[in-house]
Amino acid sequence: MQTVGKYVLGALLGQGGMGAVYQSHHPQLDRAVAIKMIVGGGDQQAQQRFLREAQLVANLAHPNIVRIFDIDTHAGQPYIVMDFVEGGSLASRLSTGALPLAQALPILIPLADALAYAHGQGIIHRDLKPANVLLRHDGSPVLADFGIARTMQADSAAQLTATGAVLGTVAYMAPEQVRGQADARSDIYALGVLIYETLSGRRPFEGDTAQILLGHLQQQPAPLRSLAPRLPGSIELLVARMLAKDPAQRPQHVADVAE
Repeated sequence: MQTVGKYVLGALLGQGGMGAVYQSHHPQLDRAVAIKMIVGGGDQQAQQRFLREAQLVANLAHPNIVRIFDIDTHAGQPYIVMDFVEGGSLASRLSTGALPLAQALPILIPLADALAYAHGQGIIHRDLKPANVLLRHDGSPVLADFGIARTMQADSAAQLTATGAVLGTVAYMAPEQVRGQADARSDIYALGVLIYETLSGRRPFEGDTAQILLGHLQQQPAPLRSLAPRLPGSIELLVARMLAKDPAQRPQHVADVAE
């Protein structure tokens, strides 16, 4: 039985390149929680970025953003105690195909509202994707994994990344993010990719890493209604605007999308 501080680690819920998330139980709150730890402890920069995630999210209060209950270290390794969301992820939900619009909207509208709230607090997510959207049993979304988020006013020291470093997930990465120049409109592009995938069952650009990057930088995706012909034209137009190569051609605020 592995313990971290006062928490007993349960089932492994997920693992990425930097972090692993385990189910656990908060003894004082008497509730299920999730504990996120750095895989292998991480280097100093990874630990700083990890703790920065906790600090950013701890200051957010929105029903569709993951809550932080505790931040601590165990044997020199930092960990975050946060909401346990029992319904899996949007990525798991999409593994069986696209969602009808009537099922997608109760997920996408609160998600856009949560992202708009984060932007209003000066925080850019930078890694929006279905795997980072958790689903409660009632189907409502919870935006999670702010591991590479940063403040809009962050200076070069606070960003904790090397100049020109590219952080994010290639399939959801805006052209300017590929160039290491992400801003809030990059999140709008990623949300557009997520909506496209949710409604069509496919990402706008697929293939190997080079093919996907080329698509983001130079190519136009198939029109959304060519894959999901029952969708309203207004939805297709909105997603096309969100996927504009030029950030200035996209909706400038997530609140415009949520409406």
